[in-house]
Order: sequence, then structure tokens, then C-alpha cells
Amino acid sequence: MYAWDVTGGACGASRDRDQALAVVGQELTTAPVGATAAVVQVLVSQTGVGYIPVEVIGRAKRTEHGVVWTETAAAGFPGGNPAAAPQL
Repeated sequence: MYAWDVTGGACGASRDRDQALAVVGQELTTAPVGATAAVVQVLVSQTGVGYIPVEVIGRAKRTEHGVVWTETAAAGFPGGNPAAAPQL
């Protein structure tokens, strides 16, 4: 599972890593400059309420030039290279 959160905006979860990353990119395109977001690999808690964070796989921010991925884990993008992340 992958949970995502955009500051001052939307949040959600997906079983699909690529979908979670794509949603964050889309949400940030309409967010105000300065908004940030994270995609975190999570486990569902044993109680079924809430998530247990495992690893941050991506962080992004909205700049005046668009969406910039500022941190990625190897699980997030090929080679863990932020330059390989889509620039939306």
C-alpha cells in the first residue's frame, strides 16, 4: 500500500505505487506554489484502522516552474534518480 498527502489538499492511498506517484503529481499541478507532498509505502495496521509507515518513496513540491520531485527512494523511480521522475 502507498499513502500520499498533499499539504493543504488531497490525501489518499493506493495499492499501486505508480498510481500514487501519478496522483501526487496531478494534485500538485493545481496546488499553490510552495505546496509539498509525500508518497509513503505503508502497512495496514493490525486493527485495520490507519497505516504504519514503512518508507518514504517520494517527495515533491510545487514551484513556480511546476512540480519538482525532491527526494525519491530506489523503490520510487528507476535508480532512485529524481531526474527520472516525471516533471509535470
